[in-house]
Amino acid sequence: MIEQGAKFFTAPPPTTDLGLGGIGTVLQGSLVLVATALAFAAPISVLAGAFIAFYPNSFTARLARQLAEVVVEFPTIVIGLSVFGLFIVDLHWGLSALTGAIALAVVIMPYMTIQISEALRVPRAMFEESLYALGMSRLRTMLFVMSAGRRGLLTGLLIGMAKGFGETAALLFTVTTSFNLFFTSFNRPVSAIPVLIYFYGLSPYENWREVAWGAAFVLTVLVLALFSIVRVLARGGMSR
Repeated sequence: MIEQGAKFFTAPPPTTDLGLGGIGTVLQGSLVLVATALAFAAPISVLAGAFIAFYPNSFTARLARQLAEVVVEFPTIVIGLSVFGLFIVDLHWGLSALTGAIALAVVIMPYMTIQISEALRVPRAMFEESLYALGMSRLRTMLFVMSAGRRGLLTGLLIGMAKGFGETAALLFTVTTSFNLFFTSFNRPVSAIPVLIYFYGLSPYENWREVAWGAAFVLTVLVLALFSIVRVLARGGMSR
């Protein structure tokens, strides 16, 4: 990584035992996969988290909370295999950015839902009755509480991003292991940093293993940066 410098972030990985290359293709693939997964999962997670927070005693909210907690503990490789069987085998979508993003969205959705529901509990307890006493409607009350808990909402989304960047098992069945392909469209194959680390780390080629170590360092820094932002947001929310 040090030897390649900035080229390590833009060049494709080596496909032979000669040269170092970089992680340009898989870095781009990871960014596309996580961004697309967030676009799928974030609206559902925000709505589900808000519903759980505002209707905690309803059967549907309790069921949604239980399902989210179950999926959090579910083996993500089974999620990847399920997406593979449904979208790739049955619907013939093929290995693509879309199938990978769907698998990631299923993985990160319960994490974000639980975090968002917990983040909205405190502002709901603080403001809900007062807002009703002022004559505000249910919808305006919910929007006000969500605005007051926006740090928690953002924290939930960042936790989902961190989980998405580090996820490997769900992508083994849904993205390609041809690591020299840049993203061109959502129905074309892409790969991701964790998948490259998995395959290159086990390679007999020394240059492949060096790329895997460099990719692992980049992924570690990225995830640590996201969690550092989460801690800052959480600390700021508690100090208000």
